[in-house]
Amino acid sequence: MPLQEIDATTVEQAFAYEVSADDEAITVRWDIEDGYYLYRDRIRFSTETPGVELGEPVLPPGIIKDDEFFGKIAIYRNRVTATIPIPREPEGTDNIVLRALSQGCAD
Repeated sequence: MPLQEIDATTVEQAFAYEVSADDEAITVRWDIEDGYYLYRDRIRFSTETPGVELGEPVLPPGIIKDDEFFGKIAIYRNRVTATIPIPREPEGTDNIVLRALSQGCAD
């Protein structure tokens, strides 16, 4: 039986991210390992924080890939940044819990 190479890269390593925020928006930046990519249309954000509604995320267009699972679809490689507007009620909110869902793949 031939030996198979095992990729020990975890999801957290392949799609590392960091989050920052100011009074107007939340910014999520992914650093994507070589050999991996994120699907643009599979990135979603939500929150259940009272008084906070997220605006429509602003994402770059991405590059088109002919994917074996989804056909022609926009993807991101290397690094991508999403900006999510956060219009708030007048009293404001000090803490927001952001839920980010994304899907990616290895080459």
